[in-house]
Amino acid sequence: MLVRQTARLAFQKTRAVWAKDEKRTMATKMRVSTEKDEFDFVVVGAGSAGCAIAARLSENEKFSVCLLEAGPVDASPRIHIPYFVGDILGRDKVLNWRFETEPQANLNNRTIYWPRGRTLGGSSSINAMVYIRGHPEDYNGWAAQVAPEHAKHWKYENVLKQFKKSERYEPLWEPAQAKHVEKGLVPSDAEAREHHGTNGSLSVTYIPEYNYLSRVLINAAEQAGYPLTKDFNGDQQEGFGTFQVTQKNGRRCSSARAFLGKTTAQRENIEVYTDSHATRILFGSDGSANGVECIRNKELKTIKARKEVIVAMGAVQSPQLLMLSGIGPKEVFDEFPREISEIKRLDGVGKNLQDHLDVLTVFREIFEKKPHSIGMSWHMAKRVLSSIFSPGGNFKFLSTNYAEVGGFLDSKVMEGLNRPDMQVHFIP
Repeated sequence: MLVRQTARLAFQKTRAVWAKDEKRTMATKMRVSTEKDEFDFVVVGAGSAGCAIAARLSENEKFSVCLLEAGPVDASPRIHIPYFVGDILGRDKVLNWRFETEPQANLNNRTIYWPRGRTLGGSSSINAMVYIRGHPEDYNGWAAQVAPEHAKHWKYENVLKQFKKSERYEPLWEPAQAKHVEKGLVPSDAEAREHHGTNGSLSVTYIPEYNYLSRVLINAAEQAGYPLTKDFNGDQQEGFGTFQVTQKNGRRCSSARAFLGKTTAQRENIEVYTDSHATRILFGSDGSANGVECIRNKELKTIKARKEVIVAMGAVQSPQLLMLSGIGPKEVFDEFPREISEIKRLDGVGKNLQDHLDVLTVFREIFEKKPHSIGMSWHMAKRVLSSIFSPGGNFKFLSTNYAEVGGFLDSKVMEGLNRPDMQVHFIP
């Protein structure tokens, strides 16, 4: 309760330093719903992909678009103030699905906690905001595995054009930009623009203030002989450096704020239905998807699609919805013969997921008596409250995403890989 009250106070006090068009509301702007039940396109899941897809489709005035989201509107100040990301990831039961895996045989049958966003913006509204595209050779490797006529679309040089098209890279708050460039923590504006777009919707930048221990890690990595990397999305990924984040003026820029922020308020051909949990996809006599069944306002409702149903519920829930709808492997239909009617047997659904696991190593700081750690200690609580109630308080530390710095390393385990296969996050 203290965390949530502090978040509301911090939001109210920090509004003055944010852009004028962001002062009016915390939540993504939306028109009053018309409660229509038939559209050209129905997009299921208002997460990182769903928000972008729905916004892009609605650019054509001839199309009507419905975007379904199981969770609520993104009104909580804890979403928008980066400092409170740990609270949402750890304990929130409204904005976070809080999944647990099945017992893992190779982990002594432990289950693994798996947070997933449950609000407008999906996981982009609860994650640590680190902006990483991946290594160019990842994309070139995928290009080599697909049919030649499709290969060019997967090559990094072509994918980079799309990344830059959707991105709005912005300099840091002054004078932080000059200070960090001088220290070699971030690229200059000219260096960054070579690899980043400036006219897109998704705001990308660096945080304006780094924790003391984050700077210590960078210095230690350099002393240990590791290369320093100014831009993990630039020419060199391997090494240690500062992470870029999806923020604007110290505030989270989720997929919802980036792509739906003004779209839903200005366009009459798009509707966003929150608190609408999709339960299955509906199919016509010809086998094509023609609607979605969902629980909305505690009632089972049908949203019809004249053209397409687009499932954008993420790596966990997209295959789940497909299987609930009758598309999946034989064993699912054998296990639930009464609950699920088979529409299409597709053995790959719900399989072959590859996750990136964390190995946590915790150190206690014993050489410094000053409390540098970021977490919700009494020291940090005092700092937050002091800034809130002090005239002209410094709120830049509230933009921390905790994982301020880190690195990419080549473990040399895989012969001939010649690129990083390990990522290091440092949380002070």
